[in-house]
Order: sequence, then C-alpha cells, then structure tokens
Amino acid sequence: MDLQKQTMERRGMNTAHSADSKQEARSKAIAARAAIPDEMRIIKSQAIAKKLSSLLEESHRAYVRSIDRPDLTSSASFCVAVYSAFPKEVDLTPFIKDAYASHVRVAFPCMTKTGQGSEMIMRSISHAAWLTEEAPFVMSPIKSFALDDSRVQPFKVVAPEEIDMIVVPMVAYDETHNRLGYGGGNYDRFLPRLKDSCVIVGVAFVEQHLPGIPRESTDIPLKSIYTA
Repeated sequence: MDLQKQTMERRGMNTAHSADSKQEARSKAIAARAAIPDEMRIIKSQAIAKKLSSLLEESHRAYVRSIDRPDLTSSASFCVAVYSAFPKEVDLTPFIKDAYASHVRVAFPCMTKTGQGSEMIMRSISHAAWLTEEAPFVMSPIKSFALDDSRVQPFKVVAPEEIDMIVVPMVAYDETHNRLGYGGGNYDRFLPRLKDSCVIVGVAFVEQHLPGIPRESTDIPLKSIYTA
C-alpha cells in the first residue's frame, strides 16, 4: 500500500473516530441538560439573559461611539442575532424582550433551501411580528424554506456583515471554549462570515460542560461563553 493511500485511510479512520466521539459527547451533554429541573432551568436562563442584556448595552454603546454619532442613543441599524430555543435549551425570551426594548434590529436563523441541501441565513423580525409569532422559521427553526417563499419574504435577509452581536446556542462546551452543536455545522459555516467587530457569545448551562470536546479543523472556538 503506497503512502498516499495509507494517509487517506488514516484520515478516514480519524474522521470516523472523531464523529463517534462527538456523538458520544453530544448524547452525554443532552442527557445532563435534560436532567435540569424545569424551575431551575428558568432561573438559569434568566441569569444568562441578564448577562446578555448587559453585554448588548455595552456593545451598543461601543457601536454608537464607533460611528461617531452621539445623538444615537438607540439605533435601528445595530443588529443582534438570536435563536428560538429548542426544548431544554437556554431560553432567550427575557433577553429578546430587552433587545426589542432597546430598539435594535433582531434577527433569527432561517434554514434556506439550496441546490446542495440547506444553509442557515438570518432574517430580521419586528417586535410585533415576534409577539404574534408570524415568522414560520421561528416557530419551526429546523424547517427549510425556499428563498422566495411567500411565508418568509416579509422578513428581510440580514447579511452576515450587518450583524453586530450574535448569541450562539450549543449542546456542550469545554474549558477552552470549544463548542459542540447538533452536528449540522450551520454555525461553523456562518460564524467565519461575520465581521471582525461582531460580538460572538455562546450560551449554555454549566451542566453542559464537558472536558476536552473532540475538535476538527472546521470547528471554531468561541471567544465568550455565558453560563449559569
């Protein structure tokens, strides 16, 4: 067997081993998260939301200073990307309310059909539309929609470079801020497209911490993770 073939086979074995290790870690973290009592999960989510609201206020002040417009105490051009929580995840509802109260743009992930499958984009949602649950991609976050689907057309696509702050969900994290998601790679593909000044923060419960999450070259450690 030549060296090139040996190298390719070894890489294949390593990839398979990494996938198995990730799935094992994912299952362990999901079980730990599910074991959190509902009342405690609410308290923890509120604590994380409070930290996020403080970060938003700080980030927005920095944004206003950067554009040299002291008259802008709040700006509809500042955009924060959030997510609609799955059951048992950190619930961002208190933070989302604060974001709307700050009069910034709020964007949610929308899975969009492509020729190769689907990709995650962000669409902005008004406060009224969020309250009335008009956006189908918020109510069904894993469902994919065509880009020109009339159900999502009212919600403007937000380009990655327009996002000033993004809150990232996760299944697990480790001491070096490696993040483990659900395996779709949506955020791993999206995060590198953000501008350098974008504030990126992951959120999780402390029960989701695992030592040494298996990491691949495409995995991106997060600069900040807020926990409770």
